[in-house]
Amino acid sequence: MWNRQNAPLVEFNTTGTSGSATVNNAAGDIIAGDYIHIGHYNAATGHISLFPEFVVADAAYNGGNSTRVGCFRGTRVAAIEAILKWKDDPDGKPVCWMSAPAGFGKSAVSQTVTESCARDETLAASFFFLRGAGGRSRIHYFITTLAYQITVTIPEVKPIVEMILQRDPTILSQSITYQLQNLIFVPFMVLAQTNTPSRALLIVVDALDECNDRNLMREFITALAHACHVGRHLRLRWLLTSRGEEHIRQSFSSTASQHATTVVQLDSFDARSDIKTFLEARFSEIIRINPRLFYGIPPPWPSLHDFWALVERSSRLFIFAATLVNFVTDGRAPPNRKLESVLQMHAGLDPLYDQVLRDALRDVDDNLCFLRVLTTLMLVYEQPSVETLAEILQLSAQDVLHALLPIQSIIRIPSDDDKPIELNHTSLRDFLVDEGRSRDLFINPLAAHATLASACVKTLQRNLKVDTFPTDDGTVYAARNWYRHLGDSCNPCEASPELLGVLRDFLVSKLVCRKLSSTELQSQLAVDRT
Repeated sequence: MWNRQNAPLVEFNTTGTSGSATVNNAAGDIIAGDYIHIGHYNAATGHISLFPEFVVADAAYNGGNSTRVGCFRGTRVAAIEAILKWKDDPDGKPVCWMSAPAGFGKSAVSQTVTESCARDETLAASFFFLRGAGGRSRIHYFITTLAYQITVTIPEVKPIVEMILQRDPTILSQSITYQLQNLIFVPFMVLAQTNTPSRALLIVVDALDECNDRNLMREFITALAHACHVGRHLRLRWLLTSRGEEHIRQSFSSTASQHATTVVQLDSFDARSDIKTFLEARFSEIIRINPRLFYGIPPPWPSLHDFWALVERSSRLFIFAATLVNFVTDGRAPPNRKLESVLQMHAGLDPLYDQVLRDALRDVDDNLCFLRVLTTLMLVYEQPSVETLAEILQLSAQDVLHALLPIQSIIRIPSDDDKPIELNHTSLRDFLVDEGRSRDLFINPLAAHATLASACVKTLQRNLKVDTFPTDDGTVYAARNWYRHLGDSCNPCEASPELLGVLRDFLVSKLVCRKLSSTELQSQLAVDRT
C-alpha cells in the first residue's frame, strides 16, 4: 500500500494544550484532568499507546458480534460504483456526504463500500454510530477509536501516534478538533513526507445523525473541512452518511465544507427494481427453506402483480421490504393472508409498524408486560439483553422473551439471553415517540424516562451493598444510567410523588451516605464504555 523509504526522526510541535499529565503508578497509568488511563506507558520503549478503554470496539464495520449487513447482492450497484469512483478520483474532493431519509439503506451501502475497501486494503478505519448502543451513540471516543484502527490497518502510523501521545498525553481529554488534527491528520502528514500511498485510503463514518452529541458533531464536521483543506495533498478520503437533519445540513452548508465535500443523495437513485429483486430472492429463499409454511398456497406466489404492488407500497424504502418479508413469513398466520393485509395498507413504513404492533397486542397474553418491555427497549441508552431487561423491570427472562417474540419482524432477538437485543432499524423508535404518527401506540418519552429512572434506582437499592459492587448487566446499567433517565424525564417540580419517594429513599440510604457518587459507582463497577 505504501512506498517506503527510510524515515527520519520526526519532531512535533503540539502546542495549545491545557492541563498537565503525571504518571499515577508503577504500571504507568496516566492521569489527565478527569480522565484515567488515557494511555499506557511502556518503560522499555518509552512509548504511550492508545488504551482499550478509549476504543469503542464494536463501532467498526466488523466489530463485536455485529449483525450489520451490506446491500443485497445485485442491488444498489449504481450508488456503490459512484462512491468508489469518487474515492479513487485523484482530483476528487476529500469528503463525500451520502444523505437520504430513514430507511433508504444508507448503512447497508456504507457496509458494502467498507467491506470492498477492506478487501482491497484501502480501508483506514470505520465508525458506525447507533443510538442506544453505548459508546456508539456518543462522540467521546470517536476520534480515538478511528486513530486506534488506523494504527492497526497502517502499522507505519503507530509509532507516530505513540510519539504524539508521549509528548502530549492530554490529547485524549482535549476537544474533538484537537484530537482530529493530532491523532489523525498529523500522523498522515508526517507519513506523507516519506511514504506515498499508491491508492486513496478511506475512513467511513456512518449515521452521523445517530450520535447524541449534536453540538460536538457540528464541531467535527467543521473541523474536518478545515483539516482537509490543510491536508489537501493527502490521499485520504472520508465517507460520511446521515439523514438530512438540520444540525448536520447546516454544518455541511458552510463555505469550507462545500469546498471539501461531494454530496451524494442516495434517494435520487431509483431503487424500485432493486427492491423487487430483493423481495423475489428473499421469498424464493424462504419458500425453499420452509416449504411447509406455504402449504396450500399455489405458485407462483407472490404474483408479479403483487410484487410490483409491494414495491410501490415500499416508497423506495429498503427497510420496508426487509420488514415486510419478516412480517409475512413469521409463521404467526398463513403468509398469503398476511400479504393480503399488507396490500390493503397505505404506502410507507408507518402502517407496517402499526400492523406489527397491533397484531402483537392482540396475540400476547399480557398487554401490560408487552408495553413495559417495548417502552424500555425503545428508550434505554445501551442495547439491553433479555437478562438486563428482566433485572431492571423485575420480570422473568421468560416473560421478557415471550413479550418480544411477537415483534421479531422488527427487532432481532439473540439466541443467548445475555447478548443484546437490536432494533432492525431506529425508525421504529422514531415512529413510537411521535404521537402524530403512532397515535394510541405513542410512547411518552418524559413519562417513560421517569419510570426507567425509578426502576434503575430500585435496582440499585435491591442489589448494591455498601461494600459490594455486583457486576450483573442490569445493575451495571442502572448504576451508570439512572441519573440520565432522571435528567431526561421531566422538570423536578413536575416529578410524580412515587418518583420523588423512590429518590428520597435512595438518597438517604447508607450507600449514598458513604459518599459513593454515581461517578464513583461507575468507576467501581469498571464501566465498559464500549
